[in-house]
Amino acid sequence: MNESEQSQNDKKKLLRVMFLIIFGVLFYMFVSQKAYIQWAYNIIKPILQAFIIAYLLNPLVKILCKRFKIKKGISIIIIIALLIAILFFVLYIMIPNLVSSFVSLTENLPSVEQISNSIDHFLDTYVDKRIADLVKKNSNNLLTMTLEKSKVFLTDFLQNFIDKTLSITTSIISLLISLIIAIYMLLDKDDLTARIKRFIYAYNKKETADYILNIGKKSNEAFLSYINGKFIDSLIIGILCFILFSIARIPYASILALIIGITNMIEYFGPFIGAVPAILITLFTNPSKVIWVGILIFALQQFDGLYLGPKIVGKKVGARAFWIIIAVTIGGAILGVPGMVLGVPSMVLIKNLVEQSVDKRLKKKGMSKFEIDKLK
Repeated sequence: MNESEQSQNDKKKLLRVMFLIIFGVLFYMFVSQKAYIQWAYNIIKPILQAFIIAYLLNPLVKILCKRFKIKKGISIIIIIALLIAILFFVLYIMIPNLVSSFVSLTENLPSVEQISNSIDHFLDTYVDKRIADLVKKNSNNLLTMTLEKSKVFLTDFLQNFIDKTLSITTSIISLLISLIIAIYMLLDKDDLTARIKRFIYAYNKKETADYILNIGKKSNEAFLSYINGKFIDSLIIGILCFILFSIARIPYASILALIIGITNMIEYFGPFIGAVPAILITLFTNPSKVIWVGILIFALQQFDGLYLGPKIVGKKVGARAFWIIIAVTIGGAILGVPGMVLGVPSMVLIKNLVEQSVDKRLKKKGMSKFEIDKLK
């Protein structure tokens, strides 16, 4: 390489560094302004929602195309029609009933004194008199303080739940726009995928492009299989919860089932998160049913953890409890509840990629993980 070529390369490197510095400064200035972030998010929100809808519906379209030999366009029309029917059912039948139940619940929450009296009545009726007197004598002040804080927590929780539910119904126009975009995404999926592949191979080495596409494939498998499996699992748990609570005549069974079904999407922490408001709602509305609620939730958790979850989600998680807890914690800190749900498949993907890289490097050194595991 002569001096002129070396000088040109140095100039190119300098320009790249300067470009990265300028880009980094501009990006930091943009990100540091919340108004700009909100403005950008409002612009891309319909497209982002459309991508999520298309991504989740694509497997259903594939099933209709491959198994039932239905043309792609007709398959998309069938799936979208079913989705609109479900949305109509949710928006005009389920949500109004749930909101009215939430409003009724928040308005009819008994006072702390009434609950305390109900608990005293429960102790006098079902517990030995000496034990009941001892409990009432030593826990009166603590019980009152706990009930007051629980009522504040429950009221805030229910109000937030109502606000979130209403915000979903008011975003119907944005959702319809996203649905239209999602239809075109599904129709043009093959063309979009081909263009992305061409772009990746055009600006990267073949080995790098192969690696990027491999990551994309594994990401798709990890996220789609886990999210779909967990959704079906949580839906079944929610329906079972509603049936059991209705049989046991537990008040606000639909609300409790909805809370438990939604929180069940969160691995490990979900059942505990859902159990707290469910038990508190029952405590404030019908204290004599609290034990039944606790028993039924515990039974559902065991059924889900030991049988239903492994059957539906299977071994797709593929990570030990410690790593799942870390994933849920970090995901929750970054994105809140969505992060708690998406944290698990993200952790599984990272774990698999790191393990692949480690195995590849060990093979180059003529070693295997089994040999290293045996070392003391």
